[in-house]
Amino acid sequence: MSDPTGNTAQQRPKPTELANAAAEDARRRRLGLPPMPRRRRDRGRAVRLALRWFVVVGTLMAVAFLATTAWAYLTGVIGPLRGDDKEVARVLSLAGDTPAWADPEQIRCAARA
Repeated sequence: MSDPTGNTAQQRPKPTELANAAAEDARRRRLGLPPMPRRRRDRGRAVRLALRWFVVVGTLMAVAFLATTAWAYLTGVIGPLRGDDKEVARVLSLAGDTPAWADPEQIRCAARA
């Protein structure tokens, strides 16, 4: 019979399982072998397996993200302007039409930024 409360944490082994285990223990004793280790019921195995997969996939994604970001930064795709790029930005900001309210100092500050 099943537990009316639905609790299956204390399931008992079937009589055939007990008889098979006893026969196996007797056979091992007769042959001089060490007893079989008792099997634990591992109910959290699926949860641990899922968590392990999340950690592995998350780690791989983080490494890929960091490698891509480092490559983009080192090749100049992202990050601060360098060398000729700064000069081009300054020339473009000074050569273009500027708003009437902006003085040259604000324009130079915008070019540096």
